[in-house]
Amino acid sequence: VHHINGIKDDNRIENLKLLPGNEHNSRIQEVYKENRRLKLLLISLLSARRGG
Repeated sequence: VHHINGIKDDNRIENLKLLPGNEHNSRIQEVYKENRRLKLLLISLLSARRGG
């Protein structure tokens, strides 16, 4: 089951979508990649702000 808004404990029916396992895994991997990219960007921006 895929949580449309990404909140794992939001089990309202309108937030749930049944996906084949491979499609769900693919979406999750995309989210993890984007989260990592954003974390690295934030670290870079904070480091630059501190002068490092």
